[in-house]
Amino acid sequence: MATQLEASTRGTEPEPAPRLSPNDIHNVLRNERRTLALEELRSGNAPVTLRSLSETIAEAETGESPPPRGARDSVYASLHQTHLPMLERHDIVEYERQGKEIRLAERARDLDPYLNVTTARGGSWQFRYMVIGVVGIATVGLAAANAPLLSVVAGPIWATAFLALFAAEIVLQYGQQELGRRSKQRVVPNWLPSFANRTSGRDDRENAAPADD
Repeated sequence: MATQLEASTRGTEPEPAPRLSPNDIHNVLRNERRTLALEELRSGNAPVTLRSLSETIAEAETGESPPPRGARDSVYASLHQTHLPMLERHDIVEYERQGKEIRLAERARDLDPYLNVTTARGGSWQFRYMVIGVVGIATVGLAAANAPLLSVVAGPIWATAFLALFAAEIVLQYGQQELGRRSKQRVVPNWLPSFANRTSGRDDRENAAPADD
């Protein structure tokens, strides 16, 4: 009886939601305003109001603080009518329309590998880590093999030096992200180079009137 009850209970447990497909991820991140909105939502745990989110994105797009009202209204309308409903359909955000509050949902974690993955100059952090790793392994190996010049320094010292460089790069990466969050500047992801020329208004409804706050 107990076994049957356990089996019955297991059968009623909800299955975990499937992960976002590569096509869904591309469709979500191909628009600059959606990417900016997600990066802002990821910078804190508290819900963000639609007005605050619109201000932040308009500042990033125009480089002005406060941004022009027309820019803020354009962002507000496109978020409310186009982008947030799309993100909500994919279970990436929860959008409470009565209070105009937005928070990240569980599926937002599927996008983490594709956000904030570039350096301030547009290079890839992953590529930098790979180069440090390959050069470090080669240097330690050559030092152990008594290669000229490199063998002057012991292998363990080389290994320690490259581990310290790894740590410095990690601190630099997260420090950059924190500075970007505070200054409301966006670090452009380059995970899909073929879409580097995307525009923020590709699928926005720019001529729509802003919703009431």
